[in-house]
Amino acid sequence: MILSSRSTSNKKKINIGKRIVDEISGAEIEFAANSSNDLPIGSEMTSFARFIESLNHQKEQEDPAFVLQPSMDDKTLPGNCHYLPPIRSDRKYTLVLDLDETLIHYMQRFNGKGKFHVRPYASYFLERMSAYYEVVIFTAALQEYADWILDQLDKKNWITHRLYRDHTLYYNNIYHKDLAALGRPLTHTIIVDNNMENFRLQPNNGIYIRSWYDDKSDEALLKLCPVLVDIAEREVSDVRVALRQLKAKGTGQGRASPLR
Repeated sequence: MILSSRSTSNKKKINIGKRIVDEISGAEIEFAANSSNDLPIGSEMTSFARFIESLNHQKEQEDPAFVLQPSMDDKTLPGNCHYLPPIRSDRKYTLVLDLDETLIHYMQRFNGKGKFHVRPYASYFLERMSAYYEVVIFTAALQEYADWILDQLDKKNWITHRLYRDHTLYYNNIYHKDLAALGRPLTHTIIVDNNMENFRLQPNNGIYIRSWYDDKSDEALLKLCPVLVDIAEREVSDVRVALRQLKAKGTGQGRASPLR
């Protein structure tokens, strides 16, 4: 049920809410500065101790790069459908990622064609995470729109599965992403999203990331790398406990200060 049928037509109109993407084959893609894989693998881990130390000494910021376990109550909506097939034997953890304003930003052009920018370090982030996690894109967008972007963004198949609006729970005008429906233990599942309401059903599994639109100096994904790699390499028994511990080592609010 979760394996999408990829769009193969060269010319097609796609409804995106009130927007229309026309002539997919002519659409443009732009990678923001520092979005390429130009960092040596493992280099960010040397900064992990410094990163944790920075959380203890730097002042809390109004707009943090990301927030560990935003304060919300765990809730569960009824349902027993599991969207994902069994996880690969060489993967223990699942990383669920939002798409719009988390990895990319879409723009509608005057000529009716769509264009999207890729967040800095997005490609590097996906490559690094795919070495440790089962990477799942979970977006509230329509499948055809999401596939159009992901087919261009993920040419090296770092992403294992894709979930779309049809897989969300629409409740109180919010597209909830219920992690319990994935068929993965919540002890081994983390979600990163720029909208905390989307994962309010399991907030203790969540990392809120600052929304991205066009800032070429953004480093949120780069700063998040050592946190997620550390959790996987330590083989923690419960990611929610690990996130809580990292949050406690910071400012107490779970707010991350920039790496120095």
